[in-house]
Amino acid sequence: MTKGARAADPSANCDGWPTGLGNTPKYRGPALLPSILAAGDAGFGDNKVRPELGPRPFVIGYIDAACLSRQGPKAVAQVRARIAKFATMMQLDLGHVYVDYPNLGGSSFRVLLIAAIRYNPQQILVPDLAHLETQADARSGDQTRRQLIQRRTKATVRSLPGGRS
Repeated sequence: MTKGARAADPSANCDGWPTGLGNTPKYRGPALLPSILAAGDAGFGDNKVRPELGPRPFVIGYIDAACLSRQGPKAVAQVRARIAKFATMMQLDLGHVYVDYPNLGGSSFRVLLIAAIRYNPQQILVPDLAHLETQADARSGDQTRRQLIQRRTKATVRSLPGGRS
């Protein structure tokens, strides 16, 4: 063995990490996935990343499927696509679009509130303000979903063009 060389450790992989099974590190940190900078990076619209523009405002979406029941079975997918197209056009970083289906008790709206409090989006995009005008739930009294968003988060509610503002 030459001076300064280390003896090969049979329990370590090529990087010196102790291994558990094969060449997999025994101690791993959280998986670091690349972030999606814009809807274009996810495959929607313009895919050119422009770092000179700086970070884009983060927004999330909400759809109440009960408001779309007369428009047919593909209505939710079409509205979701409208929200993604609008976010791309306005250079917004669109997170998740939460969809509440009838007879589920508004569970997606509760998740939306938790996400809005945790991730602090600048806006919540809705196809029309009618999607937020229903009563939130029995625990929130007579408040509508829109009032609950305004009271509990810093996000502003924004309807898509063509919808009620």
